[in-house]
Amino acid sequence: MRTSANNEIRTAFDRALDGLAVVDAVESDDDGARVLIRRRPRVYRLRAAWAGAGWPADVARAIRGVGEEWPEDLVVVARHLSPGSRELLARRGASWVEGTGAARIVAPDLLVVRDAPRGAGAKAQAFSWSPSAVSIAEALLNRSSPTGVRTMELAALTGWSAPQISQVLGAFDAEGWTTKWGPQRGSGASRELVDGAGMLEAWADEASSAAPERRFAERIFDDPMRFLVDELAPALDEHGVRWTVTGWAAAEQLAPFATTVPALQMYIEDRAFRGPLTQAMAAIPVREVDGGGRIEFRSAGEHLLKLATRHRGIPLASAPRVYADLRALGGRGEDAALHLRDEVILRNLRPRAKTTTSADMDAWDRRCRNRLKSRVAEELGDVATVYDSGTWSVSYRIPEVTLPFHELQDALVAVEGRETGWPPWWVPTREGIRPEVRHDALECWFRDDATRNHEHSDFWRAEPDLKLFLLRGYQEDGITGAPGSVLDPVLPIWRTAECLLHAARMARHVGVDQIEFLARWEGLENRQLRAITSDRWDFAAGNIAHDDTIAAFVRTSPEEIDKDLPSVVRTLASALFDVFGLFDPPGSLYATEIATMLKQSERRG
Repeated sequence: MRTSANNEIRTAFDRALDGLAVVDAVESDDDGARVLIRRRPRVYRLRAAWAGAGWPADVARAIRGVGEEWPEDLVVVARHLSPGSRELLARRGASWVEGTGAARIVAPDLLVVRDAPRGAGAKAQAFSWSPSAVSIAEALLNRSSPTGVRTMELAALTGWSAPQISQVLGAFDAEGWTTKWGPQRGSGASRELVDGAGMLEAWADEASSAAPERRFAERIFDDPMRFLVDELAPALDEHGVRWTVTGWAAAEQLAPFATTVPALQMYIEDRAFRGPLTQAMAAIPVREVDGGGRIEFRSAGEHLLKLATRHRGIPLASAPRVYADLRALGGRGEDAALHLRDEVILRNLRPRAKTTTSADMDAWDRRCRNRLKSRVAEELGDVATVYDSGTWSVSYRIPEVTLPFHELQDALVAVEGRETGWPPWWVPTREGIRPEVRHDALECWFRDDATRNHEHSDFWRAEPDLKLFLLRGYQEDGITGAPGSVLDPVLPIWRTAECLLHAARMARHVGVDQIEFLARWEGLENRQLRAITSDRWDFAAGNIAHDDTIAAFVRTSPEEIDKDLPSVVRTLASALFDVFGLFDPPGSLYATEIATMLKQSERRG
């Protein structure tokens, strides 16, 4: 089983078992995946059958070969199980888990029934689909954006205002579907899809449930597509009707699946749905019927029609819209929808081969955070930690290099920095805190500091393919004694700079000139931007964060870091400062603080 599927399986179990047990490992085997769950003092071993998006066809493939009696240790795992899939599994008495955290697990001495995910500390209201959210998600799902898409681009695509788009994108971030990246400012902020498959299924559920006004017509014809091109389209155009094709006819153009097109489904602009459409129908002519006709017209707003594209002269609804409409047809329509999803939509959203994107690094960052969460639950239990008020983390990757674990640890020792008194990725030798190989990575956690010391609460991981991750609490929280209240603008500059210097030394150590670097800050909401570690700057009060999380990604090189470190740091940190009322610090802040840090490093030398 692919690593990506194992990661999704682990995430689904983590959410379903939150507060009940801890997932120790997910490992591939010939039958799928083995899941090791620990709930003191017991250990449970389950088998996971991966069903992808969770449609009945996906589930049927996943459980092919399972006998009449459902195995007690087998659990079907999917991103989201459709009602039909849940019904299928219920008939079999099967155990299942969704990526949302919903679950029904019935195993020896283990019973988990959870109807909805439990968001840890979630403060936001439950997500609901607005008309703007529907069209903005459709636009995101209908385009390939490996480097992200900006708010103004979405405004041009959808017709919604930039403020409305920003609000919707923030809600998408909270759902884990998109991530904001820097350096961006205000309406130019860029988003990248992190979980396109998850967004597609949630969006399609909403789009399928919509009930537009419909009109039906009947006409005898042998070839629906020829009738569309030769008679229907010219009549609609002649009477000034804006239209686009969906359903079977659109799928035939986007991803041929059926040998015939059984019926025509079309969207017609709202303002032409009566008079102009009636005139066009009379001109062809076609006979209007109450229902069941081979031609179906559906009313549509401007936003839906705006996303149409032309293929061989025919305007087609977006691929996600066609997918949702085929799903709603059921039967063979659902099979055609799955074919379109796999062959067009998900392939279009997939990152480019052999290219690390911010989404790849974001996934690595989240896996490491989940790993820390598991260790806290298993080793510390239900206690307060310094991480509760917020954390910052950095990740970087040096591509095309793999080191055995002993060489990896030697490399970490060799490139250790002296910029500050507590270097990133410090390799201690004392028993109890020295790095260990855990879950296929070199892992180090200053566990005792996790409950008392914000500044030294390090958790870091390093994988042999030179992916590194480091997380700490905010030093400010320990200084002020009021965790969650302040962010010092000087400290992120120092921390980001010293981590970039570590990455540059590592790249040189292994002889590579490329670095992919991610920074993330969480727990920002309601913090005030205020200098508390230096009197060199006097920042005006009142810059309060209204977003809780921000991330920034950059590709750089050791040479660029050496020549222009302040600019690279600014590329990352400006996204953080944007959260604080678009705070724009003087350019000298970066150069001055980094120079001060390097002078201290020389004195330590």
